[in-house]
Amino acid sequence: MDIPKIDDNCPNSLDLTTSNRKIYQYKNKIYISFDNDPEYTKVITLDLIDFSYDIQFYNQLDITTIIDFSYDVQFYNQLDTTTIADDNTKSNSFIYQELLFQIKANEKELGITIKQLPVDNVIKTYRVDENNNILFKNSSLIEEEYKDIYYYNQDEVTTTANVLEILNRKYFGISVNELDENIELIIGRNELNRTWNKYASLFSGYKIISPKI
Repeated sequence: MDIPKIDDNCPNSLDLTTSNRKIYQYKNKIYISFDNDPEYTKVITLDLIDFSYDIQFYNQLDITTIIDFSYDVQFYNQLDTTTIADDNTKSNSFIYQELLFQIKANEKELGITIKQLPVDNVIKTYRVDENNNILFKNSSLIEEEYKDIYYYNQDEVTTTANVLEILNRKYFGISVNELDENIELIIGRNELNRTWNKYASLFSGYKIISPKI
């Protein structure tokens, strides 16, 4: 099983962050995340000091069930988006240091939560539906298309409905980087084809949350 390794010391491309499983290292811990189910993110934490491990399930959007097994398995809810239909919903996540960023969307709504690991501490929540503007962005929404070294196309996406439609064509991901003492959040889609690649880096937000919390 191929698991992309994420390096929080440099920007990570969409071909890595759109994967539904990722591995991270921060200080003396290794985190392995799985987003195989749109309802939750599974996080395995390995301690490199005492070699203990912890498994937790951070739920997406309005799931209140908490399950606690003897080795400490819990479900942490994501945003409540009642308009999201299960068969059309996609989700993903990104771990930056000790922060878990979760994203869930379909053609009707987009939701983002930021949590402190390992506790169920929701720090910030963002959500928008197809009929409203995305207020938590600070740059134009751009879709970039690369077919080969000779072809490049860039289009501005002007409506939230178009953003949601683009995200839900294929697998989307979320990438987080530190920029000028703030957190930069990038959401996008990576569509792969035998003859061309298409990357849609949709929006970024500076000052979403301070990394020094």
